[in-house]
Amino acid sequence: MILRAGRSISTANGGRFTLGQQIGAGGEGAVYEIVERRDLVAKVYHEPIDARKAAKLQLMTRTATPALLDIAAWPIDVLIESGSARGLVMPRVERAREAHCVYSPKQRQQGFPNANWEFLVWAARNVAAAVDTVHAAGHVIGDLNQKGVLIADDARVRLIDCDSFQIVIGSERHLCLVGVPEFTAPELTGQSFDRTVRSPNHDAFSVAVLIFHMLFMGRHPFAGRYAGADDMPVERAVREFRFAYSRHAASMRMAPPPHSLPLHAASFRIAGFFEKAFGRNGVHGDRPTPREWVSGLEVLRKELKICANDRAHAYHESLQHCPWCQIERAGGPSFFIARIVGDLLGSLDAGKLRSLLDRLRLPRIAPSLPVGVPPAPAAAPLAVGLVRRRLFSRVLTGLAAMLLFAACAGGVSNVTATSGIIVGCLALAVRPTAAIQRERGLRREAIAQADRAWRQLTEAWERDCTMALAKFHECRDSVERQLMEFERLPAVRQARLQALHSEREKYQRQAYLDRFDVETAPISGIGAGLKAMLTAYGFETANDITMGVERVKGIGPVKRNALMAWRRDIEAGFRFDPRVGVSPAQIAAVEREMIQQRRDLERSVAARAEQMPNLHRRAAALLAPDRRLFERAAAQLAQARADAEVV
Repeated sequence: MILRAGRSISTANGGRFTLGQQIGAGGEGAVYEIVERRDLVAKVYHEPIDARKAAKLQLMTRTATPALLDIAAWPIDVLIESGSARGLVMPRVERAREAHCVYSPKQRQQGFPNANWEFLVWAARNVAAAVDTVHAAGHVIGDLNQKGVLIADDARVRLIDCDSFQIVIGSERHLCLVGVPEFTAPELTGQSFDRTVRSPNHDAFSVAVLIFHMLFMGRHPFAGRYAGADDMPVERAVREFRFAYSRHAASMRMAPPPHSLPLHAASFRIAGFFEKAFGRNGVHGDRPTPREWVSGLEVLRKELKICANDRAHAYHESLQHCPWCQIERAGGPSFFIARIVGDLLGSLDAGKLRSLLDRLRLPRIAPSLPVGVPPAPAAAPLAVGLVRRRLFSRVLTGLAAMLLFAACAGGVSNVTATSGIIVGCLALAVRPTAAIQRERGLRREAIAQADRAWRQLTEAWERDCTMALAKFHECRDSVERQLMEFERLPAVRQARLQALHSEREKYQRQAYLDRFDVETAPISGIGAGLKAMLTAYGFETANDITMGVERVKGIGPVKRNALMAWRRDIEAGFRFDPRVGVSPAQIAAVEREMIQQRRDLERSVAARAEQMPNLHRRAAALLAPDRRLFERAAAQLAQARADAEVV
């Protein structure tokens, strides 16, 4: 069939549908095209469809309800040409994009720049509500995936490709004949869809995967880091229930990819839903239903709070810190665009801070101890009895020496010598040797104790002073350094904006490459499972594809070369237009970044400046200690040394 605008085709209800502008096709090898007419859209097949398919479309048009038409591009008429069904007519869905344009961070920043996590939670809730409406009508979607869900800028959801749904009305049953492996329940792996009756529990798996994509920045729940030596493609991980974010993931040798939102960040209730949806018990009907997801996500939305540091960050109230800020601080991407307005220099009073820095000064090294050398003290006398005995012993010793000297000189008799010996022995007998040694030991121990006390006091003072001064100067230096950064922000901003202008070709190329996302691109040798893995590792668009893509498990040299060739083919179509100035989005991105830097510096400087007076007081107090403590310790040491000299 040749489609052209203005061509008219009859409908089953006796009307006529005049073809308008072509707005889409079914992709490579497509058997249909999409054309529009005001508020209606037609899906026109190139060849007549078989009787079974035609009967299904007729049945769907007869059972279109307001509820279904509200959430889906449900068939409302069948196109007839030469007596054969050639397509279907459905309501036109306006101002809506495929789901991946919402959950993919780069795609979202282009099409939904103001969408934060609260928006994604509500869009996910609406996805579940739409599926619940289909189930309430007795049907099963079967092939639920990101391409079959459109999301508007108010988070309303419309399902498309409804002619592939499994329709069961009374005794008439029309199966869903297609499926996307990474969205298909593991128990259906390897089954032939033309003979498989899908159940709402099978849809429940697909719903959970799509909701996970919405809440976790386009990451697939089974695309993670595998610790085994072999590859773990997504399809195999799904089949083996290797949920990469599960609390049991380590036992399955799995872990989330880098810079991922932790599962519990979506609240423990929602985390439990995911565990049930992706666990083995889900095969037996234990997966959360779409209606349960609606309820759970409504509660989650009510429990969200806005980050104090970045108004674009919304997160669950049970978390102590913003997980999005933590991901950014760890070197991860900025998943949301900060909606920041304000003066670049903000409210920080730089002059007041400079005055504070000038006022609070201290030496970097502690000075000498503020204690002089004490005067030599009088030694403590020995006990009176001990002094007398020592004096008597010395007198006898002298007398004995005199007698012996006289005897040796020959001037006296042997009696004199004998008397000298006797007197010497008496001197030795009365000498207080043991008592003196005991007293000497006591006084030496007193020196050791006084010296130990002096060392402990001075070393503790030096250590505390050194630490206090180090903390003060670290804080003061940080304030001074960050204050200088703060004052340089206008110049940095100007330089950044000038760089945007001088590097327009680079930014135009990046913007051009970012228009081609990996997930939906036909890339030789790269299937949907590998695309999910690439997205999980942050390789979202052609602009992200570099030689580093090989770090993704499963991407060897051959697949890397295929990806690089895909990027080169796209890049070959880029043409720099020197007439095009810097885009407002790029300028806004620089402005947001600079204002965010200003806010970060303001918070950091304010916190540090608040600490400075306390740190200054503590250090100053240590530098001017109570002199009496040191003087007392020094005097005790001097006294002990003087006392020891007496013995």
